[in-house]
Amino acid sequence: MTKLRNFKKGWALALALALTVTFAGPTYAVNAASEGDGQEAAQPVTTAKKDKPEVHKVAICHATSSKSNPYTSNKVSWSSIDNETEVDWNGHGNHDGDIIPAFGDFPGKNLGAIGDSTGQAILKNGCNVPEAPKTVVNPSNPVIVDMCGTEDDSYTRPADTDSIKYYSDGGYVYAEITADNTVWGDSHSGWKNANGKLKFKIEFTDEACQPEAPADLVETDSMIGDFECNSETVDVKTTTTTTPYKWSKHKESWVLDTKNSSTEVTYETRPLTEEELAQCPPKVVSEWVLWTLPEAGCVDASKLNMGFANASNSKGWKNCNTAGNTFPQTNPQVMTEAQLKSFVPACGTWYQADLYKGTQAAIDAVLADGMLTYKNGKVEDSKLVKKWFYLEGPDCTSEVMPAAPTVVEVCGVDNNDIITLPVTPGIEYSLTDDYVVAHIMDPEANVWGDMPEGWTVADNGNAMLMLADFHTDSNERCVVPTPPRPAFVDPCGLNNWVVTVPANTDEVTWGAVQDNIALNGKVGVTATATAGYVFDNGNTTKAYAWTDVDSLLCSAPVPPVIVDECGVEDDRAVLPETEGVVYSQKVAPSGDIRVTAVPAEGYVFTDGTGSAKNNNIKYYTVTVGAGADFDLDTRDCVTVSVPAPSAECAFMVEDYPLPANTEGVTYEAWIAPNGQLRIKVSVDHTMHILVNHSAKDDYVKWFSFDVNEDACPTAVTPVAPTVVDVCGTVNDSRTLPTTEGVAYIFNSHDDHDFLFASLTAENTVWSLTDGWMDLGENNAELQLAALTNESCGSTEVLGEPPVETPTDVTVVLGAPPLAEAPSAVAVVAVATFAG
Repeated sequence: MTKLRNFKKGWALALALALTVTFAGPTYAVNAASEGDGQEAAQPVTTAKKDKPEVHKVAICHATSSKSNPYTSNKVSWSSIDNETEVDWNGHGNHDGDIIPAFGDFPGKNLGAIGDSTGQAILKNGCNVPEAPKTVVNPSNPVIVDMCGTEDDSYTRPADTDSIKYYSDGGYVYAEITADNTVWGDSHSGWKNANGKLKFKIEFTDEACQPEAPADLVETDSMIGDFECNSETVDVKTTTTTTPYKWSKHKESWVLDTKNSSTEVTYETRPLTEEELAQCPPKVVSEWVLWTLPEAGCVDASKLNMGFANASNSKGWKNCNTAGNTFPQTNPQVMTEAQLKSFVPACGTWYQADLYKGTQAAIDAVLADGMLTYKNGKVEDSKLVKKWFYLEGPDCTSEVMPAAPTVVEVCGVDNNDIITLPVTPGIEYSLTDDYVVAHIMDPEANVWGDMPEGWTVADNGNAMLMLADFHTDSNERCVVPTPPRPAFVDPCGLNNWVVTVPANTDEVTWGAVQDNIALNGKVGVTATATAGYVFDNGNTTKAYAWTDVDSLLCSAPVPPVIVDECGVEDDRAVLPETEGVVYSQKVAPSGDIRVTAVPAEGYVFTDGTGSAKNNNIKYYTVTVGAGADFDLDTRDCVTVSVPAPSAECAFMVEDYPLPANTEGVTYEAWIAPNGQLRIKVSVDHTMHILVNHSAKDDYVKWFSFDVNEDACPTAVTPVAPTVVDVCGTVNDSRTLPTTEGVAYIFNSHDDHDFLFASLTAENTVWSLTDGWMDLGENNAELQLAALTNESCGSTEVLGEPPVETPTDVTVVLGAPPLAEAPSAVAVVAVATFAG
């Protein structure tokens, strides 16, 4: 039944009543459309009501006008959607945006595609539009080129994608999401979160350049197992140790990295070598050997007793191996049994087949001289033979027929056609001026059969074929290409032209080069086709001529001298002075310089010295930047220097007066592993460091100084001894001084007394006063003044004889230096008294 939709229910019912016609029969409803308007024709309409659906309440999604909440979830009566008649839907059934499931006779509404979702999905999600799945993206890492040093360090930012935009800022590369409904994934090593964006820090090392690493050290050790002599193989275990190199900062060189060595063990089975096979016991082998008998009927008599079926001498068989016989078996051929069975004997020839069994050396010894011999009453192979038999070739006589030669027509001179004689077994061919002659090589083995057409047999038994019967020489000339013009070079200068004449061939010969006198100021040469040949233009000669030019002298331009000072103000081109060359230059407002060189009057440039398009002009371009003959550098130069360290000891890098950084110039200082003070001066790439008063691409300058970080030594001053020098000598004395870090001892040599001093404390040095002498090796000495020996007078005592004061007292003070001093110093006093 056709439902009339999109009308209000009252209008629909009124229309249905108005179109109802009663006949004596069934009731029909007439469609309001005419027959020709494309609508459906009138259909029968029943007046029965529809059945009520089983459901009473229907959950629907009611459409709102809100963008944030486009649907509300409602449960409504089924009658607010459908009715019991076929006329129209009710209420929500007529709402355009509502999402209604199918029930009863209601087919459902708006369950298909809605935006990025479907009505069925929205209904299932409680009238909430399901969120579209988010796209997960991960950034790509920048490509960092971190070379040794800093000059070649660089990085490349990843290319933007449909979802991610990359940019650089403050030493970081940032990644920002530009697509909707897109979030970051978890795979972004090296990136850090930055307020919803990600950032990647660009870092470079500043290590000095290292030499190329040597190849890994590969050491191989092979262990050979027991020999398998039957299979002639051996098992080999090979251990290969690979040790890489690593860079040692302390040694500043590559050293073996034994901790990361790797070991690989392989096993293989290989054939034994000849030297190894020699250690195995001899191997027994079996081989068939076919011998050729020297003439039919010659058999080995010693083998007739081994069961030869036709052991009869009625055919005149001879003993080939008896003493004095000159017909032994020869030409041994080692064969397999299959080869022996398929062997075809030559006609008229007898063969002897022997199966040998023994060591290879024994069999090779029999075969070595290529014949069997008779020794000590036996054939030399009798101990090796296990089986044997004879083979007899067929009768050798057979019919043969000559064949005609082949002829290849060759253009050129007379009688130069190529005649190739045939090859026929048993026939030898020769060629005369008029005939082809065929000769039977072995009349006992071959005879002429039926002669082919044109062949006849002469009285001497040879077959003859006249050449004229099958071949006539056409003598047609051979056509060869006309030779190309030889190379002619006439450089500037007098009488220096050169004609490069090709070498003569079998087809073409070249005449001598004629000078300009014979050809009225021209140089010429002629090519001639040899006998039997003609050029492709129908001629047999071809002449070539050139004009000799001798009026101009040679010159060649040289580049100008470019003065590229620091900056651009003093940059200039210095024009050279070259004979035969005129130079000019123009300076453009941009600072570019163009130098032009042309030949002077009466000169031309030597070939290849001018420009590609015109050899008699040469341009030199001097530009600011790259891409020309000479490039001017616009960057400023700076001169850098650092003071030498003043401290001779106890040096500290913190106390070194390092110059302060300036705009574009930075200074760094540190103590290197070798103990030197290293200073690095770096400039940015907008300037150069000045080297030898010229600009150079040098952005870093190094300074090295030897310094001493050890503590400074303490200065020690030795002191003189305490001396008591009174009248007489008894009370005279010298007392050793006491000084911290110094050992003293008295010493005498060369008739003088000395005080010897030696430093005993670590890191001390002498600070000597007048009179002290530095002996080296931390020793010093002071020459002492001699003690006086004046008399003190005499004293009388009553009742006793007068006593005289001793007049001579000798004090011997002597000792070697401290390093060689004895354990005690002897002091000897000798006194002489009167009475």
